[in-house]
Amino acid sequence: GLIGVKPEHAWYVGDHPFDDVYGAHLIGMTAVWVNRSGGRFEGKVSPDATVGSLTELAGLLNIDLSAPEAARP
Repeated sequence: GLIGVKPEHAWYVGDHPFDDVYGAHLIGMTAVWVNRSGGRFEGKVSPDATVGSLTELAGLLNIDLSAPEAARP
């Protein structure tokens, strides 16, 4: 890739079942679906993870948002 990261080592985060989840899977990325409405996923392939907001993504990445920014990984 342009930034030196292989698709299998990257996460794609988005809210659209086809464009974001299916598209990420097509190129070998981990797909995280942002489900803000709490609705049921209806797509060709299931996401690898689901979050209700981008703030929840920090938990998947083991980032403590209450810690000072300098202490975050």
